[in-house]
Amino acid sequence: HTHDTILSHIQYTPAHHSKQTEEKDEVRLFLDDEEEYGGNDVGYDTKYRDTGSEDPIYHRNSKLFHLTRILLKFVASMAECGEISMRTKGSLKDLIVDQDPRILAVAEGFDNDGAVDYFKASLIRLVS
Repeated sequence: HTHDTILSHIQYTPAHHSKQTEEKDEVRLFLDDEEEYGGNDVGYDTKYRDTGSEDPIYHRNSKLFHLTRILLKFVASMAECGEISMRTKGSLKDLIVDQDPRILAVAEGFDNDGAVDYFKASLIRLVS
């Protein structure tokens, strides 16, 4: 993707476009970015850094991106290390893209307690 196509994609939002679809599109773009830049931290930090805004939607979205990013990094590294199959990786990525509340809850738990083994086991349990 070039950044121009990403920008035109973000700016074009038909009136009937639902909020949920919009969030999914943002996550898809975000996923594309992650794949393309191999999870490079620089773009993420400049794009999603907390600006101290008190807007609850902003906070919810930046939290969502934060959790999504944790999930993607772990799923990718688990697949690379052979801890999960490509099929399991695909199933987990589907849940991440769909913003499945269960996988987000698992990520939030990990974000709070840092229990890596429990986090990985919970991810596998979700799709097995």
